[in-house]
Amino acid sequence: NGYDVGWYDASSRPGENGAMLVDGHSNVLGKNAVFAQLGKLAVGDVLKITRGDGVVLIYTVRSVQTIDDDKVDMSSLLISADTAKPGLNLITCAGDVIPGSLHLDKRTLVRAVLE
Repeated sequence: NGYDVGWYDASSRPGENGAMLVDGHSNVLGKNAVFAQLGKLAVGDVLKITRGDGVVLIYTVRSVQTIDDDKVDMSSLLISADTAKPGLNLITCAGDVIPGSLHLDKRTLVRAVLE
């Protein structure tokens, strides 16, 4: 569904060393979804993650970029933007629909670190 996000279970847990990777849709069948505005984040913006135990973790955005789908290095998304701090990396689809599919040709990547 377009309103849920997914945590990649081979990535770090919230607040652990490395980077937690979360993905979500930007749109579903032409309607805005959970990460529709992801590309509007800017360096310095704050993201909050609330764990199941109620602990709130505050991350600061370090980079936002939109790149071609075939240029995404998924293994790099398992590494924090600052290896001395736990990271939070977000990914969603962007760009134009690839003809003959429901897929978009770009990805927006946001990298943030725990403060």
